[in-house]
Parts: sequence; structure tokens; C-alpha cells
Amino acid sequence: MSKTGAPIDMTKLTLSEIEYRRLGRTRSRWRRDREVVDFLTDAYGLMTVMGCAAAARDRFGVRAPRKSAIHRFWQWLDRHVIDDRAA
Repeated sequence: MSKTGAPIDMTKLTLSEIEYRRLGRTRSRWRRDREVVDFLTDAYGLMTVMGCAAAARDRFGVRAPRKSAIHRFWQWLDRHVIDDRAA
């Protein structure tokens, strides 16, 4: 769920590897881990970044992203997912 309560379209959350490479970027290891991405998406708007980082660390161990990565991912959700719904 998003902050507005609307379900998040999971197809918009990830770019393919080809799209990332075309943009000259590489994807972080956790961003390719669907279980971690699903967890962060579900926690979006329901937890603080610090709380989410602690829960992710408990659940995923070394696979968990750091606080700054979670914050950047949630900012990306704000820009891309929420803005797409407003249009």
C-alpha cells in the first residue's frame, strides 16, 4: 500500500537490466532481490526508515539494504509511483 492507501503497481517498481544499463546505471544487489523489494514496498508509509532498516536487518541479514538506500527507494516511490497516479 502507498501512503495514500492505494495499492502499488509492482510492475513499475523495477526496470529491467537492459533499461538500467541503457541509462548507464547498475542496480544494487538488494534491488534485484524481489523478496527485499516486496518487504520495503509493504513497509512504505507504515514504518520509519530506521524501523524498517532494523526489521529488514532482522529478517534478511546481510541482504538488507542500509537506511540511506531505503530512504532513496522510498523517495523513488514518491516520485514515480505516486506521481504516475496523479497524472
